[in-house]
Amino acid sequence: MPWPKVKITVLKRALFEDVCNEYGSKDFLDRGGCSPCGRFQDGQEFILDHGLDKPENFCAYAFADIRHELMVVLNGGSRPYVGSRGTAIVCCTDAMKPVLFKIERMEPGS
Repeated sequence: MPWPKVKITVLKRALFEDVCNEYGSKDFLDRGGCSPCGRFQDGQEFILDHGLDKPENFCAYAFADIRHELMVVLNGGSRPYVGSRGTAIVCCTDAMKPVLFKIERMEPGS
């Protein structure tokens, strides 16, 4: 049986500027690293239609971070703290500039 499609939406790119400025290396700060993640844009969407294949241009680190929630949604699960069934809210583990994602199981034919 084929995997259902899943949509990943970038909800928000956060920045903890105080943490970034205090703990970021000089090289990191000199390169402009203390800014929201440049790999994604708020509202950006990705469709997974082949199970757990990483979408093109999706950050490999972020994909590894959200993979466990992708499995939950792909297998029909939900989280009790999220208002919509078949949906998960999760973020990558970049402590200075995390990205918040919404993962949604898509209905067949969508």
